[in-house]
Amino acid sequence: MATPRKKRLLTQISSPSHLKKAWTKLNKTNKESRGISEETISDFTNNLESNLIEISKRLKAKTYKFSDVRPVLIPKNEKKQFRPLRLSEISDRVVQKALALKLEELLSEKYKLDNPCSFAYRKEGKVEDAVKKMVEYYKEGFHYILEADIKKFFDNVNRKKLLKKVFDDLPDNTINKLIREALEQNIGDLSHYETQHHHYFLDSMQGIPQGNSLSPLLANIYLADFDQRMITEKLRLVRYADDFIVMCKDEAQAKQALQIAKEEIEAKLGLSIHDLPSPAHLEGSKTRIVNPIHHRFSFLSISFDGKKAWVKPSKINDLRTKINDITNISSYKNDPKFQGLPTILKRLKNLLEGWLSAFKYVDVDREFQEIDDHINYKILTVLVKMDFRLKTNNVETKKIKSIGKTIQLISKTQRENIGVPTCANFLSSIERGKIHL
Repeated sequence: MATPRKKRLLTQISSPSHLKKAWTKLNKTNKESRGISEETISDFTNNLESNLIEISKRLKAKTYKFSDVRPVLIPKNEKKQFRPLRLSEISDRVVQKALALKLEELLSEKYKLDNPCSFAYRKEGKVEDAVKKMVEYYKEGFHYILEADIKKFFDNVNRKKLLKKVFDDLPDNTINKLIREALEQNIGDLSHYETQHHHYFLDSMQGIPQGNSLSPLLANIYLADFDQRMITEKLRLVRYADDFIVMCKDEAQAKQALQIAKEEIEAKLGLSIHDLPSPAHLEGSKTRIVNPIHHRFSFLSISFDGKKAWVKPSKINDLRTKINDITNISSYKNDPKFQGLPTILKRLKNLLEGWLSAFKYVDVDREFQEIDDHINYKILTVLVKMDFRLKTNNVETKKIKSIGKTIQLISKTQRENIGVPTCANFLSSIERGKIHL
């Protein structure tokens, strides 16, 4: 009996069932995340089945076209440097994820992608797992941490070399064009950014774009040989895409690990690692060897001092900024989807639950009061601007230590009735998997 002919790759990734699987694997934590058309994840979900069928039809007919991406700059540090993200339309994200799932299925074994040191784009891998692995190694006595930074990794990856490697290992070429187009999406309107920031988005033909669902997988493929070398050398590498640390027994082992990393990343991949500074210039350096007991240290937005793990302060500031943006009524002036207070409360709820879910496993409890107070204060300002009349018992006066002022905010009872959970209430409703040291 003849063996059934294998379906071509384009046919496989175009099937509604594969697209549905891609949708389930897609990061949907931020329900208000959107592309250039302003369609959010929530909007797409409302017509999920018909949207997936339409994508399937266009892929099979070879008429699917990727839209322009929405450019977003994320502050990297206090030096006004930014990380450029290219946010695709929700439908484009589904196609990118469908491609990524198929590539992972075909290439995972060859490139040993499911290895113990790589945590981005693994079946069970996520930031939480990477941080927990770091803590596990620390508890085993690996107290010296090599913290290294690859200079502009995503910008400097040799895309031509990477794609040749990928395409050579595929059984047919029916998705090659789609993969190229997924990486070459045009940049949308940059007018809302100052001219001096446009350079972050100038070249869409080099490297691999951050924010693209294919990028973490492609990063893993590009760094696969680096992972295997570190494993062969019995080094405790913890890598999440281009962010990596090596947990070591002493400073000498950490220096050896840096030398090996440079051999693989610089000599073989054509990328660069920042040099190790002198001890006097350790703080703030891109590459350094530290014991977290003696030096401030953070990895993947988690601060760690050997005794506890907590959210990096800059992430608290980012959350506060997003709360301010959501509760800024004037920002909705040209938003056709704005439905008044329900829109604001829904977005606040989605933001808070997504943020808490991302950091549930560390000591975020210390921030509960500050976050809840800020939300309660901003909700009150919205209610006042919208001319809602509140009873006296729905408002309380409180001194906020972080700003050194006494302010008015909605009461705890009003918060319970308004549909935005408190930090403690939300986290008590989910499995936290909290780190214990």
